Amino acid sequence: MTDYQLRHVASGEPVINNIKIANTCISRLLGLLPKSYLGREDGLWILPCTSIHTVGMRFSIDVIFLDKNFKIIKLRKNLKPFRFCFSFRNTHSVLELSSGVIESCNLNCGDFLHITSSSVMPGVK
Repeated sequence: MTDYQLRHVASGEPVINNIKIANTCISRLLGLLPKSYLGREDGLWILPCTSIHTVGMRFSIDVIFLDKNFKIIKLRKNLKPFRFCFSFRNTHSVLELSSGVIESCNLNCGDFLHITSSSVMPGVK
């Protein structure tokens, strides 16, 4: 599986360095459920995706909802286990990150993110 890096476009700074992709029915369904923790540099990019849940998870996460241009359209900090989170219109994908990343990287709605890899990003046009 290819790893991706998430960068904040305005600052050019990396946000996290180890993003896995969930772009199949099974990988989107399982998401982070099999994990017992999520490291500070780890995350999951779910696409396509418009809502998420943390039912069955054992840790809190930060959630970023992105449009097709990777503009942040909704942020949810420290989403606790056994919760649901729905997005606004125009959501294309969702990033699930370690709790605290949104605040420590000073991410805000309207910011643009960039996801990079050495290979073509699946599911992105």
